[in-house]
Amino acid sequence: NKSEANIIQNPEDPDEIIAPEGHGFYQVSSGDTLHSIAVSFGTDTDNLRKLNKISNSESSLKVGDYILVPVPDESLYES
Repeated sequence: NKSEANIIQNPEDPDEIIAPEGHGFYQVSSGDTLHSIAVSFGTDTDNLRKLNKISNSESSLKVGDYILVPVPDESLYES
């Protein structure tokens, strides 16, 4: 499952951002679009734009970027 494979709680980032409960970080892969990621996580592009403060004029995602996504499966947070 693409969404589970690439979801992480905290990206390796010097700021050590913690995802809010019910969310995780998804690492953008080659070929991903905001729409394809939204579909994978059962949400829509508007929600992803709001979560990640992406304006409507911004549409390009870079491979390796981390974006915040909703994660309905709480078992992903178990250690």
